[in-house]
Formats: sequence, C-alpha cells, structure tokens
Amino acid sequence: AFDPLADDFSQQVATHAPDGFEVVFEASGVAAALDQAFQLAASGSTVVQVGTLNNGIAVPINTLLTREIQYIGSWRFANVFDRVLDLISSGTIDIRALISQKMPFSELPAAIKAATGADVIKVQIENL
Repeated sequence: AFDPLADDFSQQVATHAPDGFEVVFEASGVAAALDQAFQLAASGSTVVQVGTLNNGIAVPINTLLTREIQYIGSWRFANVFDRVLDLISSGTIDIRALISQKMPFSELPAAIKAATGADVIKVQIENL
C-alpha cells in the first residue's frame, strides 16, 4: 500500500511496479481513487472494487478494452452478518477491544484524522 498524497508517490510506484500492478484494490469508494486504480493497473491486470461508490461514477471503458483490464466487484460483508452477531451475542468475541477511541460527533474532523493513526483499529463516533 502506498500513500497517494506522499510527495514521492509516483516514484514509489515506479520502483515497485514500473509496468503497473497485476491487481489493484479500490477500497475507499472515492471516484478519484478509482481513476487512480485504473492508472496504476498493468495491461491484462485486475481492478477489484471493494469501496462502495455512488451510482453514476464514470468507469473508463476504453481503458478496460484497450488494456484488457478486468474490473470486478467484491462485496466485503456478504453472508457474514448473522454469524458475527451470533459470535458477539454469545460472548465468543469481545468487540470492545477493536474500538481504539470514542469521540463525539462534534469532533468529527479530529476523529477522522485520529482514524488514520498507525495503531488505530476503529474510532467510534458517538452522539454525546
């Protein structure tokens, strides 16, 4: 994974994958990130859409065709909700350990920044 905002982002990518990556995951659900995923994908590679995008997002069809890129979706939570709820309600797993920090909605910008920390799993927003 690379930080797309890093000053040397292009250099990092070129060093690791000068011809592009064989598989690129778009997990943010941001249109600009999807555009970047297609730019980073090698010819004949696969772009996997994990992040939920709004309807009406443009997909570069000509890029898919001319570079023979596969574009597939992956619904990351399919068929797991019932099992996870059973595990939580039975006490088999304690999800409280996954919450790194709780912050009120009034501090949303600070909470989003805190969520990017290296040791953070989940910043929970509460309406306090």
